[in-house]
Amino acid sequence: MNKMITVAILFILKGCLIIHDAKAVHIHKEKDMIVKDNEKVVQVITVQGDDKDQIKEDKGTVEENREVVKDEKEAVEENTEAVKEDEQAVQEDVTTEQKERENLGRKNMELGTIVLKRMTQTKKSDITTEQNPMQTEIKTKETEQETNMTEKNMRNEADAIFNVSNIWSIEFIMSMVACFILLGAGCVILHSYIRIDDMGGKLDSKLDSTEETKQIHANLDILLP
Repeated sequence: MNKMITVAILFILKGCLIIHDAKAVHIHKEKDMIVKDNEKVVQVITVQGDDKDQIKEDKGTVEENREVVKDEKEAVEENTEAVKEDEQAVQEDVTTEQKERENLGRKNMELGTIVLKRMTQTKKSDITTEQNPMQTEIKTKETEQETNMTEKNMRNEADAIFNVSNIWSIEFIMSMVACFILLGAGCVILHSYIRIDDMGGKLDSKLDSTEETKQIHANLDILLP
């Protein structure tokens, strides 16, 4: 594990060094090209100065010297154009080389970072695999406790409902029994009252039907007009 981490760090450092070297080489080549350009300009100036001296000495050949100077200027311009083309080619080569070096350094850095990421992921997976059994045990215990609590709550609720229903059923039965007792007593009283009334009516009818009662009624009618 530690070896892989060190290898990844070495890849990253190698990529940084390659990019730094590429930039340094590019800077040195640009400096060399600037020095060469300065030397060429100095040479052109010295050539033009020599031509002017020759013109002053030989006035008769001024036109020829001018033509020579023009030719030399054209040659110098052609040389400068060729030099520019060479510089552009060199610059392109330098830039391509620099880009290749930078790409190589970036690839090394990316490779190192990928290795580090994989190593950290493997470490995290190992830690999670070690922690998972403990977490599962804790979760199972929590679920068992929750189920036990729910069972207890359901039992308590059922007991409370059963007790309330028992109370209501006992009270209801007692009230119904009392109602039936009162209803029966009322029926008995009413029935006995009806029988007594019937018996009184029968006695009155029997008394009215006797001769003595008839005589008493006749005397009362005489006395009480």
